[in-house]
Amino acid sequence: MAEPGLKLCFVIAPIGEPNSDVRKRSDQVFTHVIEPAAEACGYRAQRPHEIPDPGIITRQIIDRLINDPMVVADLTGHNANVFYELAIRHATRKPLVQMIEEGEQIPFDVSAVRTIKINHRDLDSAAAARRELERHIRSAENDPLQVDNPITSAIDLKRLQESGEPQQALMRCPRTLSRPGKASNSKRDLGPRRLLGPVSDGVERVLHLHLTLATAMQGLVASRSC
Repeated sequence: MAEPGLKLCFVIAPIGEPNSDVRKRSDQVFTHVIEPAAEACGYRAQRPHEIPDPGIITRQIIDRLINDPMVVADLTGHNANVFYELAIRHATRKPLVQMIEEGEQIPFDVSAVRTIKINHRDLDSAAAARRELERHIRSAENDPLQVDNPITSAIDLKRLQESGEPQQALMRCPRTLSRPGKASNSKRDLGPRRLLGPVSDGVERVLHLHLTLATAMQGLVASRSC
């Protein structure tokens, strides 16, 4: 449970074995960057291995990914568990902030999402990352409709394709088809072919897979909220 007055911020990150380089880096980034940034925004940050409640850890992680108002994802090391958990959070269409170690490549599927870069061995870089993380968290709180990721984009595009009134569909989901931070009510933002290009059979298959995952996750979210 969060401390009184603090909301929950779940942190998904590579953890590693005790005393390993992965664990040392994870602890340093959490202690000096993520935790203070979250507290400054009114959140208590917590990682999966720090969950105090008894029970099945996987179920607890999924519950936190679905229900916590904020999630921070450290993509450093391209950890498989992190990306599995990232996809679950994407399907909820809730606020998420991505970060990665400076010099590492952001995987293609999530490369369009703004990602904070950090050199954890550089104090100036760590301080800058903490300030940027605060800005990202506050931005996500102030404008939740800006939450956008590959799965939500795929869902909105699929709905657009199936709609008999594409202009009206665009007006209902402008955040997906316009650049983040730009006004979305301008007529020039209502051109899906200009912004998204032709949809190939390969993209259709990807959209179908994303939609299937998102539909399943949204069903899970609904069942857990009952």
